[in-house]
Amino acid sequence: TNTASITTGDARCSAGAQGCTASATVLDISAPALAITKTADKSSARQGEPVAFTLTVSNTGPVPSVAGVSVEDAVPAGLQVTGVTAGNGWTCAPGTGAGPLTISCTKGAGSVAAGAIDETVVTIAATKTDDNTVTNVARIAGGDPACGAGPVAARCSSSASISAAAPPVPVPAGPWWPIALLVSAAGAWALRRRWA
Repeated sequence: TNTASITTGDARCSAGAQGCTASATVLDISAPALAITKTADKSSARQGEPVAFTLTVSNTGPVPSVAGVSVEDAVPAGLQVTGVTAGNGWTCAPGTGAGPLTISCTKGAGSVAAGAIDETVVTIAATKTDDNTVTNVARIAGGDPACGAGPVAARCSSSASISAAAPPVPVPAGPWWPIALLVSAAGAWALRRRWA
């Protein structure tokens, strides 16, 4: 983006008047435009419950990415990773561990094709280890200039949160109530049931 401003010769411009600055942007059509999306399989979970996160990438740019696209997933405290399933052509490590830890995924061969939509990078299986809200953030670490140094495009990162689920409400035990009366020549018996 190239910006030009009138600095002298017009008193209005010293006050920031409209029309005293102009800019033009030239888009680089020779670069990929990678975007990452992170989703969770549930919005809330209690301690000890399993959860899963899925990362996908898309390329809305006019050209494929270079080989070696990399993605990093920052697993927070409160999650115990129990396994990872990498997408086609992707490798990810480590496969297990307690947060906080970073799972790194790389597409070692091939590229993310131009126009690719929601290509699966990895599915991460985990167990929630506390009852706090956890937020898992993933980012594109390499393969797109807009995701590197300098101002990073918003499409280069994505997050998903799982909140604390409310504990189950205990149901108090009710009184015993007779539900049947059996009568025979030997006597009578009452069957009772305690409603829970």
